[in-house]
Amino acid sequence: MTKHLQLPKKYLRRGFYDNTCMTHQHIVIIGAGPCGLGAAWQLTKHKVSSFHIYEASDHVGGLSSSITDAKGFTWDMGGHVLHTTDSLVKQLFLDLPNVEYLTYIRKAFVLVGTTRVPYPFQYNVSMLPQKVQRACTSTQPVIQTHKTSPTSFRDWILKQFGSGMAKYFFFPYNKKLWRYPLEKMTWQWTGTRVAPKQEEQMGSSWGKNATFMVPTVGGIGAIWTAMATVSQSHISFSKQVVAIDAIRHIVQFQDESQVSYDHLLSTMPILSLATMIQGVSLPFVSQLASTGVYVVGIGLRGTVPPEWKHVHWMYIPESCVPFFRVSVYSNYGIQNAPSGTWSLLFEVSYDGKKPLDEQRCVDDVIRHAKKLRFISEHTSIVDTFFTAIPVAYPVPTHGRDEVLQKSMEKLARYNISSLGRFGLWKYEQGNMDQVARSGIEWANTIVKTMKK
Repeated sequence: MTKHLQLPKKYLRRGFYDNTCMTHQHIVIIGAGPCGLGAAWQLTKHKVSSFHIYEASDHVGGLSSSITDAKGFTWDMGGHVLHTTDSLVKQLFLDLPNVEYLTYIRKAFVLVGTTRVPYPFQYNVSMLPQKVQRACTSTQPVIQTHKTSPTSFRDWILKQFGSGMAKYFFFPYNKKLWRYPLEKMTWQWTGTRVAPKQEEQMGSSWGKNATFMVPTVGGIGAIWTAMATVSQSHISFSKQVVAIDAIRHIVQFQDESQVSYDHLLSTMPILSLATMIQGVSLPFVSQLASTGVYVVGIGLRGTVPPEWKHVHWMYIPESCVPFFRVSVYSNYGIQNAPSGTWSLLFEVSYDGKKPLDEQRCVDDVIRHAKKLRFISEHTSIVDTFFTAIPVAYPVPTHGRDEVLQKSMEKLARYNISSLGRFGLWKYEQGNMDQVARSGIEWANTIVKTMKK
């Protein structure tokens, strides 16, 4: 027998599941991030009004949102830039009201020891110190002598780049970023995420983000704020989902309100969905893994030093340094830092299940930034920013695709779709443009079912 949602007794006493106390929406969307807003945008375009978005926070954008703090600094929830080869999504972004963009040719680097090497690392080993350069070029990729398919992400690195490049960049950087055994990760996701080893393709122009855009004002979150304007009356904030009855099609919120639905789009992490849904068993979802990230912003007095003036971001593979990437965030938008200041944004991966000491995290980042001379001892720090994202990177683990396929098939039987960076749980399909596109396509599918 299928088990129905068991609500706490205090809810049952107050008459929950009484249809007179419950709102109904034909379409319910959980989450006002890029996926949910993409779906809402398209539903509005199709003149569908019987939908509503429920957002747990007090703002739109999810992990792609931005804030401007009391000192006038704008911060993103990580190093986000807009790049896409999807003409439909790109045109949507360009047509958004009150959003203008700056376009940049990417200036990204990898710090190896004290040497800054242009990204991608594998195309610029000739710029490394002689000793490191010899190590990277003397060890040939294993793929030249062994034609077997890689067995893991670790194996793929060795087959593609050889042990020298693995030692100086790929192993330490990816261990730091993922905080997960590389031999337990798949490699098929690397196609659009890691530049291949092609000697003839030198330089730094590889990848979709070789040219990127950012809003002139307001950080990357300005995009989602503008997109939300068309469906503003269809968004409710501070609506934390605590339970979903898949059989009765009911969503329960922390404030004890409820809504019933015909179609549900969930953009919350599928791990969270699995813990609160009743009527559908998703037992293997607990096998999925994720990495948390905390972000530290540092606002600095003065002007951008010459060595940072033409840098967008830098990757840091060194294991003793906490942050894996630093962005010169004041180089992105003309108002990201007040006049007479500049800013750096650091990203540090961590076990998202463990609590953090905010002040200790900030102090640790500043200490290492000064040690690396990213920040001068004489430069005055005028602002700091901190945010922790417990689920930031869905890890491409072995068996992930099978778990997701079975879960999505089960959910579909109850008119539930799980999409977005964390709903779909695919890092390789988790860019802002990709998840916005998935919301748009989902909306198109729903509209077709409504016309039948």
